[in-house]
Parts: sequence; C-alpha cells; structure tokens
Amino acid sequence: MALMGKNNNRSALDDDASLFQVQEAKSEKQKWSQMNTHQRLQYFRDYYLIKCLICIAAAGITAAVLWSTLRPQKERVLFIAVVQDYLTPQDKAQLKEQLEQKLVLDADRQEVQIDDVFPNGHESNAKLSTYLGAQEIDLIITNEDRFQELAEAGCFEDLNIYLPDFAKENADLLCWSSGSSSENALTEDVNQDRPDLEESTLAGQVPAQTGPENKTAAYGIYLPDINLIQSNSDTDLGTVAGIVKGSLNKENAAAALIDVFFEE
Repeated sequence: MALMGKNNNRSALDDDASLFQVQEAKSEKQKWSQMNTHQRLQYFRDYYLIKCLICIAAAGITAAVLWSTLRPQKERVLFIAVVQDYLTPQDKAQLKEQLEQKLVLDADRQEVQIDDVFPNGHESNAKLSTYLGAQEIDLIITNEDRFQELAEAGCFEDLNIYLPDFAKENADLLCWSSGSSSENALTEDVNQDRPDLEESTLAGQVPAQTGPENKTAAYGIYLPDINLIQSNSDTDLGTVAGIVKGSLNKENAAAALIDVFFEE
C-alpha cells in the first residue's frame, strides 16, 4: 500500500493505481481520434473558432488592401472641379453618366471624375492649387466672382481661340476677363493644342476681340442649366465653366462643354 501525507499514513490504493502514474501528454491528433462527433465540435468551438475567425478577417483585410493597391487603376478621361458650389448626389450621378456616355470607350478601364468638395476657405484653395499644379483638373465650374479670380491668375484657355466656332455660336454667354497670360504664351499653348488652326491664326493675325469693360479674353462661358449647380453663397452669381490651360484632357473638356452642357 502506498504512503500518503506528512505522517506517511497508508492509502487504500495500490502503488500501481492510475492516480500515482505519470500522465503522458496526448497530441492533438490523439485527442481528436478519441472524441465523438459532438466532442469534436465542442472542442473546436472552445479552442479554435475564435482563432480561425481572426485569421479569416486578417486574410480578408490583407487581400482587400493588396487588391486596392495593386489592381490596375482606371484612366481618368475627364476631371471636373466644381468650386465653391456643389451638385446634389442625384445631379452628380446623372452628369457623370452623361459624360461617360460621351467620353468613355471602355468602362472597365476609363472613368470621369467630378469633385465638388471645394467650399470657401484656405483648405479648399490649397486643394485646388495642388490639383492644378499636378495637371489633374480639366474643367472648372464655379461662380462668376471666383472664376474671375482664377482667370486673372491665368488658369483658363481663351475660348475665342481654342474653340472659335463654339464661342461664336454662344457669344452672348461668354465670360470675359482681362487675364494675366502673355499673348506669346497663349499662342504657344494653342499651337500645341490646336494643330488644326491655320498658321496665320497661331501667329496672332486674327482680329483682336474685346469684351465688356475692355476685357480682352473669353476664358469661360455661362452654363445654361442654372438648376444643375447649387450655390454655397447667398449672392445670385452666374455659374461659369472654363477649360484649364494646363489640362491633359482639353479635347475631352471641350467635348463636355459642347456635347453635354450645351447639347441641343
């Protein structure tokens, strides 16, 4: 009989009883083989369910991040910035659809972007300057006062030169400005962007046109659909659109004006 306790009292158990035997650690495989279906299910819930859920979630997040980073990005065929004004979600979606019908050839690879988060303030000006510096914006839509500020900074193409036929047909809607760009710089830009114009025109031999109050260039045009753009200001200012001089998609910006905003 085995001795137990401090006083070496005898136990009723034999020396070879299982209580006195060293228990061998069972492997997970052995444990699993000795369980029935219910025990296995409970064992999985207790020890592995949470771990599996965490692993699945981590794998999903990793896959989403990798896909967002590495997937082929769509080519932006037109970027419209609506500055100090905005569009309703419904009008924005409708305008985007109309533009993509005109400009997008492959919906899986191309897109039109409209950004109307340019309210008044320093952060908005910084955002606009950054986008313009990166040549991302093709067409700007804003109120008349803000448009004049941008035009005087030399942001826009003169529609009388870049789109002479369109400007002539809509002469009463042109938005004139004095601007700040030199005639030589303007001629150089037009020479690059409109090779279809005659050489004499590019040399500045077309008759000079002046607008109201001796403003010399039509940098923008008033949009006819005044209900499309919602104003953030209390003043009743006209909505003007202009093609950005540094745009990489000027032809698409011109097409947007002619075929969408002024579609008959």
